[in-house]
Amino acid sequence: MSGHHALIVEDELLVALGLQSMLSELGFVSFAFAGTARQALEQARLQTPDLMTVDVGLLDGDGFEAVDAIEAACGPVVAIYVTGDSAASSRRPGAVVLEKPVAVHTLAAALSRARAQTERVQAARAVPGRDGASVIEL
Repeated sequence: MSGHHALIVEDELLVALGLQSMLSELGFVSFAFAGTARQALEQARLQTPDLMTVDVGLLDGDGFEAVDAIEAACGPVVAIYVTGDSAASSRRPGAVVLEKPVAVHTLAAALSRARAQTERVQAARAVPGRDGASVIEL
């Protein structure tokens, strides 16, 4: 994973720095930070991240919606949601959600799950008719 870029979307500085430290241990070398959904979109447009860690409860909105906006602008991204809200995972079934505080081994396992999930989504989009679009045969 060396050389990859992570976008950390977190409004608590100490949590963001902790995530950066753990991601460094996992081989990430380039980081961008955002404290709001708007900043996250701006950062993602500047450099598409290989991974995003996203706080679910941001100062200006919802982390799930922020990722939706980033994916609409930049394409699919690997996202791990980090939250203090234990019920957050029920809001987006199938999402990779970690409860704070996060340990490095938990983050590593979540990264593997999130990568696999993103690969499945990309593969499904590559198959005609699997992306929700109608296929008309003439």
